Amino acid sequence: MNAASLVGALFMSLEFNTNFPPIVDIDGLSVLLTRKRNVINIDRSRRPQTLPPACIPPDTRKPLWVVADVITWLRQYEEHEKTEKKLGAPTKAEQIAKRSKLASVSQPSK
Repeated sequence: MNAASLVGALFMSLEFNTNFPPIVDIDGLSVLLTRKRNVINIDRSRRPQTLPPACIPPDTRKPLWVVADVITWLRQYEEHEKTEKKLGAPTKAEQIAKRSKLASVSQPSK
């Protein structure tokens, strides 16, 4: 079963006419975050800041995640448009243009 069909089956199995939010376990979270289950288990103890907050019901060891909370957490890390920074030294043409621009600004007008 691929990830898309798993997510589809996950949401189709939930009844949306209830007032309860959809909840996923670690397998559902691994599909939503596109991470392996083992990586999520390791991150829960070593790097908990890299995962959305989990809910652990009393007398259980199994963490659960509310899908709305996961989506809200993911939206905090949306990439905004980045201006690409050119790597390396400026080209010779850029150096000459910069020099001529500085020279024209620094020369006093008569």
